Amino acid sequence: SQIDGRLSAQLLAMLPEDFARAEPEMLGLRARLAGRRDLGSLPLRVAGDIAVLYGMQGRADEALAAHEAVLALKQADPTTSSASFATTYFNLGSAAWLQGDAASATAHFDAAMAKLAPIEAPMQQRAATLAAHLARTARAKLVLVG
Repeated sequence: SQIDGRLSAQLLAMLPEDFARAEPEMLGLRARLAGRRDLGSLPLRVAGDIAVLYGMQGRADEALAAHEAVLALKQADPTTSSASFATTYFNLGSAAWLQGDAASATAHFDAAMAKLAPIEAPMQQRAATLAAHLARTARAKLVLVG
């Protein structure tokens, strides 16, 4: 919905220090939304945005756990699309790469590509480009942080 999209954009526009201040409230919101079926995609969006924000902060362990929780939400919803699953597998791969776990990252990227395989070729090309970009970005962050 439009409200979901606006909230998502606001969360992802947060500066790291804003997120640090708002984190307890956001985690509380995620907990209150858990299991709610009457709010459309909002619970999933909030959980996903928190996971992405962890990754943007370089908090790889928390990002990985949060993306795993998002994956569980998607697996519980029979309407989740292959493209949506692919996004989460890419995010899991990026978080694993940030942890320095290349094998796990590769497995997640492969899972994303498998989800996208039945989709038309242009989507596969975009997915491959995204995977390469994520890997480069994660590697750069490891070099900068390490």
